[in-house]
Amino acid sequence: ISISGGTSSNYGIYAYNSNGLQIMNNSISITSGGSLSACVRQLYPGTNSVGQKYINNIFYATTGYLIEIQDSSMVDVCDYNNYYSTSSRFAVWHNNTRNTLSVLQTHSLKDVHSISVDPMFNSSSDLHTSSSYLNAKGVVLNNVLTDFDNELRDPSTPDIGADEFYLPLNDAAVLSLTTSDACEGTQIVKAEFRNDGIDSLTSVVIN
Repeated sequence: ISISGGTSSNYGIYAYNSNGLQIMNNSISITSGGSLSACVRQLYPGTNSVGQKYINNIFYATTGYLIEIQDSSMVDVCDYNNYYSTSSRFAVWHNNTRNTLSVLQTHSLKDVHSISVDPMFNSSSDLHTSSSYLNAKGVVLNNVLTDFDNELRDPSTPDIGADEFYLPLNDAAVLSLTTSDACEGTQIVKAEFRNDGIDSLTSVVIN
């Protein structure tokens, strides 16, 4: 679910009259809209029902909240999610603002296995990812057997989000390049890499 247009409040999923709602293995990106936007919004708790589950989701936002829960008593399970926001807001739990994942965990007593990392989507509209931080970080769900490409989920260590992917054995990502001099000739260049593959890297060939 990707919303990258509009200036009013945008919602990826709006939970209303949701009996036994199960939000599982979604990737939700909100990159436009007002400050009250949210990847997931649970509203009007008097008309909702208990038994809600939020598992294995990626919540990504550059504006608004990642998740807004008005009545936490309706939430049975909320865990193995990835929360990542670049805005000044983070989450609302039981009608109270929670500004970081650790604060959310403390007050909700949920999201014990959840993380907060940049999902590194391919683009704002292409929510495929190959982030090593999300690989094999989910929990097995018997009612979610395939991803949004209809590819099979890993039967023992599924990924968080809508995309199931497998890391290559060797994959070095360049994080930064620095040089003290941009003039022609031989220069000393310092590079910082991150190992996004499965195997340990002892050397990297740069072309």
